[in-house]
Amino acid sequence: MLISMDEPHLSSRFNSKYLKPFVWLIAFLVFFISSATLSANERVRLKLKSSHQFQFAGYYAAVHKGFYQAAGLSVEILEAGGEQRTVESVAERRIDFGIAGSELVIDHAAGYEVVALAPIFQHSAMALITLRDTNFTSLAALTNQRIMLGAETSSIDVFCAKKDLDQMIFNWLGMFQALRP
Repeated sequence: MLISMDEPHLSSRFNSKYLKPFVWLIAFLVFFISSATLSANERVRLKLKSSHQFQFAGYYAAVHKGFYQAAGLSVEILEAGGEQRTVESVAERRIDFGIAGSELVIDHAAGYEVVALAPIFQHSAMALITLRDTNFTSLAALTNQRIMLGAETSSIDVFCAKKDLDQMIFNWLGMFQALRP
């Protein structure tokens, strides 16, 4: 069937009668969907590996500057605490993202189904300190001395292995245990 351009046909009647409302409907839907998407940010929870402190300033600056919001995210930053470690919180889906140290490699090998999104493993800032008048000048001098550690000991484990030290020669104490006389 051949349709002449001079003759009115079904498509031209459809165009003239329904096209304008159809275009308005599409424009309204596009506007409605895009504005709903912009205002409804995806909520995510980020758990730090310790308390709020300077090393996490980048995350707070990104919230303050609106970088997460521009990416469609509403980020809640939580400090570590309680009985549950950050890796456990992520593995059990209680939080969406977590900050962890080098212990994450050990946790992954132990069966936690987590992945490192940004492997930023840096030199450990951990240091062993003592009073000046004790005159400890080597690790061997710390044999049987009380040494306080935080909850994460993977850095110390690696350090002792690298220096070929038997950790049993030290009297390791937990953070709160070390504060008791």
